[in-house]
Amino acid sequence: MTPVTVFFSYSHRDEKLRDKLALHLALLQKQGVIQSWHDRKIMAGMEWAQAIDDNLNTAEIILLLVSDNFLASDYCYDIEMQRAMERHAAQEALVVPIILKPVDWSGAPFGKLQAFPKDAKPVTKWSNRDEAFMNIAQGIRTVANTLRERPPTVSKAAPVTAKLQIHGWKHQAADQLPDVELDWTPYFNLDARPQRQVADLQTWHTILLPQLKQVRDQLTGGRANLTLDIQGLLPLSAALIIGTVFQDAAGYTLQTTQRTVGNNQIWRSNASPSSLKFKVVEEHGTPGDDLLMIFAISGSSWAEMGTVYTHSKEQFNAMIYVEPETGTGEQSLGSDADAIALALHAKTLIQHYRDQYQAKRIHLIFYTPMGFCLFLGSRLRLVGDVIPYERVAYGIYQPSAELQTG
Repeated sequence: MTPVTVFFSYSHRDEKLRDKLALHLALLQKQGVIQSWHDRKIMAGMEWAQAIDDNLNTAEIILLLVSDNFLASDYCYDIEMQRAMERHAAQEALVVPIILKPVDWSGAPFGKLQAFPKDAKPVTKWSNRDEAFMNIAQGIRTVANTLRERPPTVSKAAPVTAKLQIHGWKHQAADQLPDVELDWTPYFNLDARPQRQVADLQTWHTILLPQLKQVRDQLTGGRANLTLDIQGLLPLSAALIIGTVFQDAAGYTLQTTQRTVGNNQIWRSNASPSSLKFKVVEEHGTPGDDLLMIFAISGSSWAEMGTVYTHSKEQFNAMIYVEPETGTGEQSLGSDADAIALALHAKTLIQHYRDQYQAKRIHLIFYTPMGFCLFLGSRLRLVGDVIPYERVAYGIYQPSAELQTG
């Protein structure tokens, strides 16, 4: 029989406990009962997020290693766990909570699932932890053997499209009645003087982000393969944040209407990427906690960005300014294929320069089409803390939400 594939979803702060569990599962692997995977198996040169997505989306058993660290992790809880539960609901995988530490998990989406060890007693509360891990291994053996003996099933989950209308800078009439409608105009005002009004950090974290997560839960309803049609005149930082809530790793395909070369096009986040890439135009600074990265597509903004960086050297240790290799302007992106290509390259650049400059926080400024920000957000994970900014006046940018991407 073919081994059952097992995926570990865990916080890196619980790595020692995960390693101990892996030791107790070693015999199951040698006997061909299971084949386990976790992110420490990613080889040098591989794209981290893609490797995680591929294994999360194909695993037959998904182990949620539950602890305070797991529940507090935006990536573990909002991305991996969300996708795991969608696949569980679609009968594509079996989710098994493994309770590592004492924590209130009863209200979590996986709260009603059968958990290990016995009686869901946390591993760290056992007087002999090896007995706890043995109990878990025995339970996983039973689950895996049951799956191996079960005849294969074909998922009946059909793609679903939902429409989300968000009124950002101003109200905009919808062509069709949306499934969900959010009015953010009290928080954004293009015409406010002397500076535009945009939502601040507190507003994002106490009002707007909770609204988005509630909408996500409402629209998803346990379904996988959801296409989300997002419409509205949105600030660029808002588009990025929306994308982070509806991640491609969780099974979402994002769709939006984007004006390109004088025409409206439907851009989709699952388009095949073109060969377009960014080039680094300006690079300044030294290693430190805060790195500013500026992505300019719609036009060259270096004159303004140079001023911003010069006046903010006490805030940012370094700055990277990039433009498409083919130049900036309305014609720089001809389709969603170009937007996807640049979004993928932008993420690669963020990871590269975060490591090079040893940055703890990445600060992002955009002069781009909204669709690019949306698609980048849907792929923005495992790059550390990210803070997008919104332009309120010439040379003045205000931080929006602080995003923890893992």
